[in-house]
Amino acid sequence: MIITQLTKSALREIASCLRNGGVIAVPTDTIYGVACLAQSSDGIRKIYNLKSRDNQKPLAVLLPDVDTIEKYAVLNDETTSKVIAKLLPGPVTTVLKRKPVLNPDLNPNIESIGIRVIDTEILNSLMTEIGEPLALTSANISGQTSSLCLDDFKEIHSHIDVIIDGGLLETPRDGSTVVDLTVQNTYKIIRKGQQFEETLSILHDFGLTSE
Repeated sequence: MIITQLTKSALREIASCLRNGGVIAVPTDTIYGVACLAQSSDGIRKIYNLKSRDNQKPLAVLLPDVDTIEKYAVLNDETTSKVIAKLLPGPVTTVLKRKPVLNPDLNPNIESIGIRVIDTEILNSLMTEIGEPLALTSANISGQTSSLCLDDFKEIHSHIDVIIDGGLLETPRDGSTVVDLTVQNTYKIIRKGQQFEETLSILHDFGLTSE
C-alpha cells in the first residue's frame, strides 16, 4: 500500500501495521528508509530478508527527540550530551553504548547502537502516533544505490507493507554521517555522509579527538 497523504486515519493504519510486525518505507532527511518497531523481532527479520542484508550489519534506531536518547543509550558525560544536542536532529547517526531496554534481537551481541533523530513533518507525525522507537535502515537491496524516490527501490515494494510517498528527495544520495561516541572525549567516523564537514567542526569545537 502506498500512502501519499498522512491523514489521521493513515497514521493509525501505519501504527497498527508496525505493531503487528510490519515494515514500512519512509522518506527521511537524507534518503528513503525502511523501518519497523525496534522492539519487533518479526519486523527486524523482515527488514534483513527484504534487503538481503548481512545479519552482522546493524540497524539504527530512530527516536522522536534528543531527550529520549538517555532511555535507550548511555551518555558518557555532559560533553557527550552537548555534542549530541548540536548534531541532532540532523543527517547524523550517533553511535552510543546501548541499554538493556532495547530488543535483544536488534543487533544481537553488539554493545552499541546507532541513534537517529530526524526533524521532518512526516516523521514527527509518525513518531508521535507510534510512541516508541523505530529500527531504521536504507530502502534498497544491501549494497545497491540509495533511494531518493519510490522508483529507486521498486524491486522491493512487494515486500514492504506500507510505503509513504514523500516525492523526490532533494538531497545527495549519501546517507547520514555515522560517528561513534562510545569512548569518552573521543570520536570515530564510521561513515562519511551528509554534513560531514559540519559534523567534524562540531566535534572539534567541543574538544573531542579522533580515535
